Amino acid sequence: MKTFYKIILSFIIVISILPSAKTFAHSCTSFGESFKYWIDCNNHTDTAIIKFNLGVMDATYKGYVTSGAKMWNDSGLVLISETTTYSRNFIHTYSDFNSGYTAVFYNYESNSSGHLQSWAVGMNTAEMDDSTAAQNRTTMAHEFGHVLGLNDLSQTTNRDTLMYKNRGSRTVTSPTSWDTTGVKKILGQ
Repeated sequence: MKTFYKIILSFIIVISILPSAKTFAHSCTSFGESFKYWIDCNNHTDTAIIKFNLGVMDATYKGYVTSGAKMWNDSGLVLISETTTYSRNFIHTYSDFNSGYTAVFYNYESNSSGHLQSWAVGMNTAEMDDSTAAQNRTTMAHEFGHVLGLNDLSQTTNRDTLMYKNRGSRTVTSPTSWDTTGVKKILGQ
């Protein structure tokens, strides 16, 4: 019986002194401006199904959210939708005439693999009320690009992508093949 305990004790000691290795679900290459999509390796989705709660807002703003989600859903890559059950993801409106932002993706948290665990999107009614419905739908599609894990693009050569950050100069109104290629990379497709 003593031999058995010695073997077990030896095994425990050996296991406890071995170095541990961190493993991740996948590797991430961010690509970047020259690829026309830029993946946020520290903050991206790990699922094709995205659920969120909506704050109190009028039907017009709910429509912008729904339309922005539909643009991504139509790609066949993801399913983005509101849920009535609790979600750590939240979309709401606010009003700030001084911020200069039309909408913001913020308050996001990710795990050690870079997978988003929670996030928020705020729609600035002070800016959006002075924009067209088409611009606001595209703005929400752009924000959902961040939810999926795409960064803003700022080089003018990327004006033909949804993730181009200057909406006044953006030449597209929905996700392009470059935007969806980025999401495919995020999802490992």
